[in-house]
Amino acid sequence: VERYKVSATNPDVADSTSGVIIFGPISQPASNHNGGCIQFGGDGKLYIGMGDGGGAGDPSCNGQMGNTLLGKMIRINDDGSIPADNPFKGDPNVFDTIWALGLRNPWRFSFDRGTGDLYIADVGQSAWEEIDFQPGTSTGGENYGWKVMEGAHAFNSTNCAPGTPPPFDPSLTLPIHEYPHTSGKCSITGGYVYRGCAIPDLQGAYFFADFCSKQIWSFRYDGSNLTELINRTTELAPGGGKTINSITSFGEDADGEIYIVDQGGEIFKIVADAPAPYEDLGFAKAGTGGVFPALDICGLMGTGDTAVLRLRKAAPSSLAVLFASTSSSPIPVLGGTLVPSLPTPLIFFLGTDARGELNLSIVGGGGPMDIYIQYLIDDPGATKGVAFSNAIKAVFQP
Repeated sequence: VERYKVSATNPDVADSTSGVIIFGPISQPASNHNGGCIQFGGDGKLYIGMGDGGGAGDPSCNGQMGNTLLGKMIRINDDGSIPADNPFKGDPNVFDTIWALGLRNPWRFSFDRGTGDLYIADVGQSAWEEIDFQPGTSTGGENYGWKVMEGAHAFNSTNCAPGTPPPFDPSLTLPIHEYPHTSGKCSITGGYVYRGCAIPDLQGAYFFADFCSKQIWSFRYDGSNLTELINRTTELAPGGGKTINSITSFGEDADGEIYIVDQGGEIFKIVADAPAPYEDLGFAKAGTGGVFPALDICGLMGTGDTAVLRLRKAAPSSLAVLFASTSSSPIPVLGGTLVPSLPTPLIFFLGTDARGELNLSIVGGGGPMDIYIQYLIDDPGATKGVAFSNAIKAVFQP
């Protein structure tokens, strides 16, 4: 595991000279089942998912052995040191860096940004695929069973350490969901719990897929009960002659929206089938460094809906003046163009955060009605010291 610093000139680019190996290398006895996912948890610790090292059936029983990092979930600090509260720290039979054990190949795990819960999609051997779960309140130490168990089913304990929990032992943490190798299904790919704002109906739904059958599902889990298991494959078909091929991974952006990655080299975004509740009218005026502040609406604008008016790429920690009107009459102001009509009935004085962002919740309904919205941002790096966001026409629905 290698750590890089952000470059001094672009926060979206790493400094290629700053690489430092903070953990590993971990020897691999085979070319498969090498894990392939790292994530920061809500606790700020770095979690590393390791496969069992390959070889059918985990012949060395690595998943149950405390003296190997294979088949484990590892937890370290961002400098590579060991957290003081790791569950096996000080245990002579288990490496201090181990957070949980009993995994075959955790092909994508993720933390729910809303609850801190951990979802682990663990690839099965030849019969069952599984999703394991760890609540955000866990102190670690879970044993998810492999190779004693494949999913919730007894598998094999050959070469496992003395004292390895037998099948169905209550000390094992069984999956919250599993599915068999039928209808072409053979290898699970884990995703994320949806916490975006563009599709409110999906809030709290966990997405996952099967690599071989190219199917995608979602469900909700409250820590005890799994509900609303839905096959989403058909509704997520992109159309237009495009297809989602074998799914290798999912992604999540800063806003909690979810992306699907296929082996054909494509990335697809899950989007609402309803039209966006706004129209971008343009008229932005650049601020510091020639960057144009960007304004949009995330969510729905019907009765009972709460959407988010989002300002991005503005000057950080600056005054932002919101203009809103039911009519549009573009006029030149301070070197830019103000689109909402003046005198405007709504003016709000707000402030951007340290990232130059601003989120304002707005309640939908009362339509059909159009409102024209635009921000003016105090920005010393802009012409005449003011930057303008693009103007939008918000479409409120009845």
